[in-house]
Formats: sequence, structure tokens, C-alpha cells
Amino acid sequence: MKKILLFAVLVFAVIFQSAAQLKIDTRDTVTAHRQKRKFIPPEKIIIPASIDTSKRYANFVKYIKIDYNASINSGFYPIGLSGVTIKFAENGLNLKSKELSQLNPFGPKSFPLSYSVIYHDRIITLFEPGMFMCLQVANLKRDTVFEKMLNTQRFNYHWLVNGKLLAVYKNDYYEFNNNKWIKYNKHFPLLGRPKLFEDDKYICYADCRGEFGGNVYFCNKQTDKTYFTKATCAVTVYKDNGKYKVLSTLGHIVGSANLVEIADPDKLPLKQYPLPQVNSTDEVKKVFSYSGVQLFSTFKLKEQQYFITNWQNFTFLATFANNVLTIADPLLDKNVYMHNVITNTFGDTVLTTYSYYGESGEFEHGIIVINSGCFTRIKWN
Repeated sequence: MKKILLFAVLVFAVIFQSAAQLKIDTRDTVTAHRQKRKFIPPEKIIIPASIDTSKRYANFVKYIKIDYNASINSGFYPIGLSGVTIKFAENGLNLKSKELSQLNPFGPKSFPLSYSVIYHDRIITLFEPGMFMCLQVANLKRDTVFEKMLNTQRFNYHWLVNGKLLAVYKNDYYEFNNNKWIKYNKHFPLLGRPKLFEDDKYICYADCRGEFGGNVYFCNKQTDKTYFTKATCAVTVYKDNGKYKVLSTLGHIVGSANLVEIADPDKLPLKQYPLPQVNSTDEVKKVFSYSGVQLFSTFKLKEQQYFITNWQNFTFLATFANNVLTIADPLLDKNVYMHNVITNTFGDTVLTTYSYYGESGEFEHGIIVINSGCFTRIKWN
């Protein structure tokens, strides 16, 4: 019996010593990792005197001069845009920025059933209980006459495809034609999801599972075949010099953003179920990739490609070129956070639609309208 007890004590001592040693090793490893880890800030930040005294940039400049510099001096560097030069444009866009709120005029539920579109110079938004509200693009005032024409029946979702206003009720699809709704029987790939992009050849849409990944899909209008590639998570597709560019962003941990170029979407993997686990990098060329920043959207203004950028809890309009981020406008000089962003241009008007998980879930939380030198954010609550 004594031998058994002695053996048990010895075994316990070995296990305890190993656990203690394991704890020490783990602690030492973490300490060493922290010592080796480097938080590299942007290369430099350039603030011209005209920006330093501008009221429109007041909060942003104050943050850069006080909180940002304090974190640099303390050694706790802000993560993101390492090696990038950030500068404020001396002659920016000077957009007139404002925020508006618009309640659902038809019922108590705040958020629309589907993403807003622009049709015949009106912002078309579908609210519960399936009725359309129309805002004139020129002055953002309601057009109740046009609403009356649209609201002859109820709908669950709506889109703009091939320049046509389409809507669905249960399983029946309709097209608004000659001021009335008629049945629409053509192939339709956007089942219960918003359109990301469209041209003469493709209709694009995306899915997103956050940090678990996402895809962007190109449905060929002529063949009805759909091709896909990974995109975590696609927010804008646009065409540039005959090639398709896909901007993706993710807020997980410190945030990230990347832009890729696709010459021929028909050479991407074919969509099928289950989705094939294939690598399409031969057809997808990286343009840039950054961590610690989110690029919610991109569009052209005055022949220049701009990005709605979110960095260090500020949302602003910027350009990217040769590792230089140029801040062109502070917008609302605060953080405007968004999820599931989609941006499309309708003539001279840019429309950005987005959700916000904290309030609207997957539903549209608000829209951003950029036209005639104005930036207007409309919230649906």
C-alpha cells in the first residue's frame, strides 16, 4: 500500500512540475511574441495650414494632433496603413455635407424591405407593409403622385435591372411599365438579394459570412451561367479600361480592404452546388491590399476615383495612388459605420446603400446621396 501511495505522489509531482513548466514556457512565449510584434503607423501625416484651421476638419485634426500623437509617443501605435503617407488635400472637394432622418410613412417599422434604387430621377424605397416611398433626387422631397402610381399593389422586394423597376410579391415578379405593373417572366438571378453591379453583359451580386469569407458572382446575361470568386466582402464592382474591379472590405479585428482586377469573369469558376473549393487567382489580379482600414465604397467624381474610407473611427472621402492616401473631404467629420454596402452611379448621382447590424440588422439602415456638390446621409429612423 505504501508503495502505491509513493508512486501516486511521484506521478502527481511530475505532472505538477510539467504543468508549472508549461505555464512558464507559455508565458515566456507570449512575452517574446509581444516584444517582437511591431505596430507600425503610417509613414507620415501631412496637414496643410489651410486644413489645420478649417472648421470642417475640426474633430479629425484634433484627433491627429492629440490622441493619435499621444498613442505614437507612448509606443501603442495605431494599427493600419503602415508605410502609407496620409495627406490632406489643400484643394479638396468641399462637399456640402448634411444628415437627414426619414420615417416610414406607411407603418411603424423603420427599415426598408430592400435596398433603395434610383428610377426616373427618384429614389425608390420599399417600406413595410410593402409600399413604395419616392424622394425626388433634385431636392429629396417626397413625390406622392409617383408613389400612388407604384402602390397599386404590395411587394416584398424590389430592384433596378436593365433600367427597369422590378418587384416581387411572394413568387410572382413584376415590371413597372407604362405606369402600371405587369408580369415579368424572364430569368432573374437576384433572388432576395440586392444587385451589386450591372452592365450589358453581367449582373453581379455577392454574399458575405464576415470573417468566414464571402464571394462575388457574375451572372452572364446571354448564357445565364454564373461565375464566382472569393471576395471578403465585396462592396463595389466597377469597370475600368474594359476590366472589372472588385472592392472588398471587412471590419473583423482591425479591419481590412483590398481591390482586385478581373479581365474576363467568364474564366472564373462556374457557380454550382456545392460551390467548388477552387483557387481563381490566375484570373484575379491584386491591385492593393491594406489592413487596419476599411474602404466602404468607391465611385468616380470629376473623372477621379474616390473611396469612402474609415480609419481610426473617422469616415472620409479619399483617393489612393502610389501608397499615398489623400483625404479629399471630411464628409461629416465623424465615424459613419456601415455594413453590406452597395454603391451605384445613376447619371450624375452616386447612391450608396448600407445596413448597420447594431440597429437594422441586414435591412437597409440608410442611404448616402452624392450629387451637385452635396453629400447627404439619410437615416431611416
